[in-house]
Amino acid sequence: SYMYSALTIVRNVVHEKERKLKESMKMMGLPNWAHWSAWFVQPATLLFGSNVIMALLIHFGGILTYSDMTLILVYLLLFSFATINFCFLLSTFFKKATSAAVFAAILWYMS
Repeated sequence: SYMYSALTIVRNVVHEKERKLKESMKMMGLPNWAHWSAWFVQPATLLFGSNVIMALLIHFGGILTYSDMTLILVYLLLFSFATINFCFLLSTFFKKATSAAVFAAILWYMS
């Protein structure tokens, strides 16, 4: 379920690198930590909604009925944070957005 989100993150980060938007923001004075924090917060907030829905479906859908729902939600949130960081790692190796999305899909399945 995280496949589309991961490919989108990798493609968008590499697309920004391809258009050299990060360098222009650096010239305007944006610190590096603020840039990567913004890239982390955007997909994290989008994935939070889907994680809540998945936790509700897992708990009340009869899959993990006796597990605490907050524990399931924390597990899914930690996995989504690891997914975002994995996408950042993959985006450093590519210069073209299309090739990055293709190889990210392959590496996602391999991992």
